Amino acid sequence: NRLNFNTSRFDRVKDNRLKKWSNHEYKYDAWGNLVEKIVGIVRWQTFTYDSENRLVKTETMANS
Repeated sequence: NRLNFNTSRFDRVKDNRLKKWSNHEYKYDAWGNLVEKIVGIVRWQTFTYDSENRLVKTETMANS
């Protein structure tokens, strides 16, 4: 959970997965692993996991 400074109260984060914060967007697989991180329209990262949910690959792409 994170503090919402605009309302001075705590927001709930479902399943303990932050989906959006500022200009960042996060996507998860069914096991809760982060699979994609998007920063605005300029940069994004993808994450790949093996069958034991270990991070095995990450890719970073950027628009110029």
